[in-house]
Amino acid sequence: AAVLLAACSKDEPVLPGEGENNGGGFTEVTIDTSDRQLIITEQASASIMIYDQPSRKLLWEWTASDSAIPASRQKWFRLPDEARTVYNRTCLLVTASGGGAALIRIRDKKVLFYAKPDGNPHSAEVLPDNNIVVASSDGYLTVYECDTVRCYAKDFLSRTELASAHNVVWDRSRGCLWSAGGESMHRYAYADGQLTLVRSTPLPAGCGDAHDLTPVYGTDQLLLSTNSRCFRYDPTTDTAAETQSFQQHAIKSISTGPFGYTTVCTRPTESWWSPEVLNFSSGVQLFFMRDYRIYKARWRVETPFSYPERHEL
Repeated sequence: AAVLLAACSKDEPVLPGEGENNGGGFTEVTIDTSDRQLIITEQASASIMIYDQPSRKLLWEWTASDSAIPASRQKWFRLPDEARTVYNRTCLLVTASGGGAALIRIRDKKVLFYAKPDGNPHSAEVLPDNNIVVASSDGYLTVYECDTVRCYAKDFLSRTELASAHNVVWDRSRGCLWSAGGESMHRYAYADGQLTLVRSTPLPAGCGDAHDLTPVYGTDQLLLSTNSRCFRYDPTTDTAAETQSFQQHAIKSISTGPFGYTTVCTRPTESWWSPEVLNFSSGVQLFFMRDYRIYKARWRVETPFSYPERHEL
């Protein structure tokens, strides 16, 4: 553990070729061979990055300027704030405070879908029919048809008002969408491009401004952060119980993984960003780049809470 912490606290990049010792030398870690990958939204360079977390080697990077998105629309992807893995870890679903949302195939960095919901998009989710819903913190959820031939979705299918919408998570077993906004957890039914509110459950007193919402890997529960506290939410009972963490307030993202993975989080150290990713329980630094402005970090893992074992576009 001491060696790992020392490695993660260095500010020099890991050189190509550094990786695991195979007994006769070193094997280069690649996007295909790395077994523990961390996805970060890096706002200083408007980049989505995938790192091999143990070695801190950059494996993959995407910016709108390197894509086929027209130059006049690339500004929609400034200040990226979320990137989550979908379709059996083959794609990333991205949102940015510049107003955009996109589905990007990791293999060749091709943009399969993009749109401009505006309103400070903070999260997006794939729905069962492959349509995409985007949460905008200015106060609404927007559903788009995901047409990978046309790619750009100019018009939306529906728009639903939700105060301070920062998050969206599909619940496969219950066939519903969860979104925590304001001081409540909201459950929506979905059909034919339309969201219908089923019920709203108030969060514990004093816990407004819900922020991140993410499944707890391998369980039937969700982790929720607000401006003041972090909760473990049980969809079966619609109850929230405070969860233990090194810091309760201002957590921007939380991410869990299979057995052996550390639960990671981000919290701002300046304005709304930070150069580091931390252990959610202890606050120990697991990733650091001095000049980075990291908003959210996610493990590149499957999401069985939301998607079937075989999840294809």
